[in-house]
Amino acid sequence: MSATDSVITPESQDADARAWLEELKAQRIALKRQLYAVDAQSASMSASGGAKSYTNRSVADIKEKIAAIESEIAAVCAELGEPLPFKPAGGVKRILARF
Repeated sequence: MSATDSVITPESQDADARAWLEELKAQRIALKRQLYAVDAQSASMSASGGAKSYTNRSVADIKEKIAAIESEIAAVCAELGEPLPFKPAGGVKRILARF
């Protein structure tokens, strides 16, 4: 091992994980802004009885990317022992009612 080789310490791994977490948070915020932006452009074309629509973004694709980033954030937070920086989606809430 030479003097120029870097030694991986728990502190350096922790710092790398924190830097990665901050980058993931920034990417998540950028995707959320893109999802809720009002600048979506769309167009429709019809020819011989068929119609096609196009948009400059796919909501499903953006939601898929957000879910992947949130999954990665959850893994890094678990590794660091930190709480999630967002409230995870809980699905559909059930309401019990008695009549």
